[in-house]
Amino acid sequence: MTEQQIKDWLVAYVAKELQIAPSDLDPEKRLFDLGLTSRQSVLLAGDLEDWLGVEISPDLTWDHPTIAALAAHLGAPA
Repeated sequence: MTEQQIKDWLVAYVAKELQIAPSDLDPEKRLFDLGLTSRQSVLLAGDLEDWLGVEISPDLTWDHPTIAALAAHLGAPA
């Protein structure tokens, strides 16, 4: 997956979780500042793992706390 595809998926996912419009999300803002809870963050990691087919640590959102940072990390060439 490309960085943009991952970013688009994350925006849609987080918007659905927070029950807001995707256009209202700032991908540069910290996920927790957007309103994502720790529980939702762990569920995000699991759903992202299923979608990408790779192991994702539940701590990933702590290391890459924004949608943009997370997408850049996951979309980076191996």
